[in-house]
Amino acid sequence: ERTLRQQFRQQTGMTVNHYLRQLRICHAQYLLRHTDYLISEVATRCGFEDSNYFSVVFTREMGMTPSQCRQRNVAA
Repeated sequence: ERTLRQQFRQQTGMTVNHYLRQLRICHAQYLLRHTDYLISEVATRCGFEDSNYFSVVFTREMGMTPSQCRQRNVAA
């Protein structure tokens, strides 16, 4: 398992956990832009049990809140 993690990091430049978090955030962006799900529902559908934690992670990764992401799509 350790060797696999090391190889993954060498190939992608990120840890497995960071890669999975990026996938979840990418899926959240899609749901925010293309559905009317509540932010708590988006969080749950993307594997976050706590919608507040989801908002913190999303904001840290994307530089905007989930609500701002949704509003930008509506304005576009």
